[in-house]
Amino acid sequence: MDDREVWLNKLSNDELLALSPWDIITTENAKRFLLIAGRSVLRKHSKLGLSAMPDDELLHEVYPLLCDAMPGILQSCIQKSTPDKRDRFIFGCLAKLINFRLCELVLGSNTPTVAVYLEEIGIGKARWRDDDDSDG
Repeated sequence: MDDREVWLNKLSNDELLALSPWDIITTENAKRFLLIAGRSVLRKHSKLGLSAMPDDELLHEVYPLLCDAMPGILQSCIQKSTPDKRDRFIFGCLAKLINFRLCELVLGSNTPTVAVYLEEIGIGKARWRDDDDSDG
């Protein structure tokens, strides 16, 4: 994050664990970071029109996921990170979670790896007809 959430680094372990997930993910810096992380994931699937998702809608998709994961992230942060790097650890975990789960949240079981784009259907039909006409 360009604008680090260094206030997290100043908290004791007990204070960190007592935080509400909303206290962390709804700051202005956090919102910007989460939107950038989400857009980066969705941009990979721009043919599906997902990169045009409004900011509020994108945050609506990721907030429940991040809130559910936050207690585990904070616990891991205490065990695996030093206090001066807590913000980087926490937001790194949030970015990884968005990277791995956002498409599943938005697309459900129709992940982009099995989606078929309309342009590709047209190309496939044209090739198939050409192949079929040449055989017969």
